[in-house]
Amino acid sequence: PQAKKNLKPGIIPVSAEAELTLRKAADAGFISYLPGSSDFEILKPLSPEQERALEYIRENVLKPFGSTGVQKCLNKAVFDLLGYRVVYPVANLSKLSDKEGRILPDAFLVKPGTRLKEFAYQIHTELGERFLGGIGLDRKRLSADYELQDGDIIEILVR
Repeated sequence: PQAKKNLKPGIIPVSAEAELTLRKAADAGFISYLPGSSDFEILKPLSPEQERALEYIRENVLKPFGSTGVQKCLNKAVFDLLGYRVVYPVANLSKLSDKEGRILPDAFLVKPGTRLKEFAYQIHTELGERFLGGIGLDRKRLSADYELQDGDIIEILVR
């Protein structure tokens, strides 16, 4: 209860036990919970013990700290410290979809400095071998050595 006063800027309070409990309850269909969220919704009747445990997490972790901290910690490590970027390859740039029509179905994490052709190989060897180039969301043609940026939506062209 008094731990909050000891927090300094840049410190992320984390409760892995609370996160694991919430994820297991969500996987079992008892609650609706999105990792990193500040709350959850009860979907099914719970035993008194389960209800007490979840209410404890809500009152002592989620309300005072805004989340369990696990997702925030992962995001800080992956995006801020390592500088990874999220890239969305699509088969149809006009519809932002794959061949089955699903909208932005895939998101890839790539290291800073990743080039388009290298990314094509990361998706699938055949895609890299048949690589011709790419097209960005702004409809500009992208070369093999285009450096991928965070949030890029790209259609990879193949022969």
